[in-house]
Amino acid sequence: MTGIEQDGDETDTIEQMHPDRVGHILSMGEKKPVRVYLENGEITVPIKPVKERRGPETVTVPCACFDAIVDMVDIADAGETVYARFHLPESEWCRLGLHRHWEEDNAEDWRCERMIEVWLSRFKNASSGEYDSDGYSSPVPSDSPTVTIYEEHDFEVDSPPAPFDRPDLEFDVATAESVSNYHNARTRHTLGSVKAVERLDSINEWPEKRDVSLPNGRYEIPSKHPQVKFNEVDTLPIDGNILAAVHAINRHAKRLDEAADRAYEIGEGAEAKVKSTQKKVLYDAKTIAVHRLTKSAPDAVDLRLHGLYEDVEMYCFRFSTDYSFHQPRDAVDDELLDAVGWNIDNEEAREIDFQPSTDVSNLQLSLSEALGVLSSHGIDANDHLQTEVVEDYTFGYRISTIFRVDDDD
Repeated sequence: MTGIEQDGDETDTIEQMHPDRVGHILSMGEKKPVRVYLENGEITVPIKPVKERRGPETVTVPCACFDAIVDMVDIADAGETVYARFHLPESEWCRLGLHRHWEEDNAEDWRCERMIEVWLSRFKNASSGEYDSDGYSSPVPSDSPTVTIYEEHDFEVDSPPAPFDRPDLEFDVATAESVSNYHNARTRHTLGSVKAVERLDSINEWPEKRDVSLPNGRYEIPSKHPQVKFNEVDTLPIDGNILAAVHAINRHAKRLDEAADRAYEIGEGAEAKVKSTQKKVLYDAKTIAVHRLTKSAPDAVDLRLHGLYEDVEMYCFRFSTDYSFHQPRDAVDDELLDAVGWNIDNEEAREIDFQPSTDVSNLQLSLSEALGVLSSHGIDANDHLQTEVVEDYTFGYRISTIFRVDDDD
């Protein structure tokens, strides 16, 4: 089916779809266009940015459906949860009125991706036991990814898994500039519930990858790495304590990377996201530290280009006989390369046997001590957090990502 006008009464004839069927369609539809029908034919949209400890001011308006691309799908928590993200074209985003609160004068300068999220969870039905497991017949085929995930985890299932709850549509609301603590602001907003999902052959406007709304021209797409301007940063003395601190956060970043993978493999999606978020923050702090260390004595830095594995090449900064640190090529400012006399045209990567270690038992500094050392020199890891909290939608609790002085595990 091709996208059509959505204001007619014909959408009232759409039957409510079983949540399991919604999960199945989404699990099979990544990167494909869909039409999402809303429960009760209405949507609740924010009209003002979020203020401290308060949810957004909203208005409920008629809306039968919207068209979007299924940007990504993740079957998590060993099959208990399905998470999907819809990427809306600008025309649909504006038709729903989701752009308006971002354009308020007091909206905080922050990126606004046109994304709506949906979570489906079996947990409530599985724990309540209110459904008839013997009489329940799943409306999805046996080879659906939402079903086969159980086999992949070697679960012995004598009956179909519990059905999903009716899924809600959520997205992140803009915060007001007056909000002093993002953690206290209620930025998650429920737009409505999904009535049904329909596959489409195409839609009138196909959003590009990483398409971002730019209200008033104030927003920029964030870089994968911190954008360090070498000529503007302060120097960081090359001494043993600071090098030990950078070494410690680098080792803990590798540990968190492995911990995130383990959490994901056993279905702990929220915990995996926390570890992954903290890992990135530590790597960001490392990148900033490497630039500032180099600026203090460019001539003392031994810079090499290493080939680590497959086609991955990284710069290796050696600051002493005991400490050297790798950096992705696109994380290093060109002005730094000029300062150390690097001629990229005459350098070839040297292949090395790279075996990163996650052992933190023999470090000179603990994680909290290392973070304290760097913070005393103006590098606060928490300043680079993309989010200060991760929500576990299956069990209904929130996990902080903030590093504290006693965070040594």
